[in-house]
Amino acid sequence: MAVTLTPVLDIPMVRPGDDLAGLLIAACERNALAPADGDVLVVAQKIVSKAEGRYVDLAKIRPSPRAAGLAAEVNKDPRLVEVILAESRRVVRQRPGVLIVEHRLGFIMANAGVDRSNIDPDVAAEPVLLLPSDPDASAAGLRARIAAHFRTRPGVIITDSWGRAWRRGTVGVALGVAGLPALMDMRGRPDLFGHALRVTQTGFADEIASAASLIMGGLDDPRRGWGRRDETWTFMAALAALGGETWFALGDGDLATHLERTRRRAAGEALSAITADFCRRLKIATRLVPMTDDTVRTRLRTDMGWLDFQDYFVRRRCAPTVLELAYDGAATARSHPDVLAALRDPRLRAVVICPSNPFLSIEPILAVPGMREAIARSAAPVVAVSPIIAGRAVKGPTAKMMCELGVEVSATAVARRYQDLLDAYVVDRADAAEVAELGIPVTLAHTLMATLADREELARRVLGSADAAAKATA
Repeated sequence: MAVTLTPVLDIPMVRPGDDLAGLLIAACERNALAPADGDVLVVAQKIVSKAEGRYVDLAKIRPSPRAAGLAAEVNKDPRLVEVILAESRRVVRQRPGVLIVEHRLGFIMANAGVDRSNIDPDVAAEPVLLLPSDPDASAAGLRARIAAHFRTRPGVIITDSWGRAWRRGTVGVALGVAGLPALMDMRGRPDLFGHALRVTQTGFADEIASAASLIMGGLDDPRRGWGRRDETWTFMAALAALGGETWFALGDGDLATHLERTRRRAAGEALSAITADFCRRLKIATRLVPMTDDTVRTRLRTDMGWLDFQDYFVRRRCAPTVLELAYDGAATARSHPDVLAALRDPRLRAVVICPSNPFLSIEPILAVPGMREAIARSAAPVVAVSPIIAGRAVKGPTAKMMCELGVEVSATAVARRYQDLLDAYVVDRADAAEVAELGIPVTLAHTLMATLADREELARRVLGSADAAAKATA
């Protein structure tokens, strides 16, 4: 049996009163996904609670004497503790920073599931979010709508992330289930040696919820393509009120990331170690390694003088004419040893140069001593995807910068910047004629990625191109 996990991308920010089933159906269709019989749609509790309007405004809460006393023990806001108690049957354990309760639905959990993170500040003065009133009923309602629309019989799980006793880290847990068993009762069945099982019950829905949580980080904003989903902007609003500069607009969550990373770097911690720790804490399963632990800055000489990348790209919105680029610090930087080791690993299937801006995204990496040579000698084929389609950039200032720097705006011109590295090149079908003379294998594909299906198909084409290049040189 095989299990496939497929993310449903591009779900908009959910607000009270939204038709969540309609939003999920529309997102499935945008991603070319149609839930079939036996498929299971795993939905984060937070968006269910948001759609159901399960908000409480702490500004309107008056804590009871019991809440005030308990808050003093656990070092929490007394108003928050009052809300937690209202959602609970009993307190199971408390100590500074920890409040474990039995939720009114029977769950043993921290803070009764009352959450303050990733909440739209416009819904109330000081909003917190509760669990759904009846998660099973919520799951059943979603399933009925989805099943009717797609004319299939999928299951639905509403999931939340919980900590575990005596273990670090959170896992996905099923709060509500419809269309599949929550438990698989194995009692009475024989084990491998014929002995009847007496106590074994498998948490079937919990296991699915936990597996789905691997791809449900849900931190990214699908509409903007950068930043955090459901971001708040309290810091920037306060800064604007004080007359500060707000051109580099970062949400509160992003600012927390930058502040903590800066603090830890100033304390002497390596960027790679900080990045690995952040990935672990944010449940990002993919391993991320920076090109170097040293400082490298992209700067641009423009008709307005030398500008830092952020000034050019964000503050000035790429308007100045670019005359030259410099990667300050690159000449003395050291390639990260884990990157070099990955490039040498015989298990490596492909090195993919993504369709990013060559000057701002790719060439700063290649400027680090030894990096270009390591990629050229890598254990796997190197495949690039063109960021140019029919003489135009898909997004960003790539085409504008190429013109200003005297480089032809074409897929061929991009390939020539990497030609000493490439084993294969993937271009849009619109550029088939112009790349015929490159002298390297070319794969034609639909490279404009508007949907999840587009992204997956392009990824398959890229890997197929790499596999073909590896086979040709074997």
